[in-house]
Amino acid sequence: MVSYISQGIERGTSSKGNVLCMALSGEQHTLGIRMVADYFNLLGYHPFYIGANVPTGEVVEFVKQIKPRYIALSLTTQTLNDALINLIKCLNKHVNPARLLLAVKHMKKQRNEFRNKQMNS
Repeated sequence: MVSYISQGIERGTSSKGNVLCMALSGEQHTLGIRMVADYFNLLGYHPFYIGANVPTGEVVEFVKQIKPRYIALSLTTQTLNDALINLIKCLNKHVNPARLLLAVKHMKKQRNEFRNKQMNS
């Protein structure tokens, strides 16, 4: 939708950097993260939208290749919290982490639990 609306908008040829946009493996709702990718494009970034269900190892290798300035993740169900923590750990271990942007529907209720899990791991 954002792509369609933005077709007539002039953008410069220079890029502000790469952005990886994805939904966690197991996430079925990808429209929102697709719109985030389109919005980053409007802002002058070069978004890489890889959808969902990409194995963590492949995400890490892709991040090594494109060296994104930001990584935007979509997550709508708390059953994927462990997958999120695992991805963050792998990224921190194997690559110089980019700024992580999370679009998380359920996190308001689970914020403290998530922080505690992340700190104790």
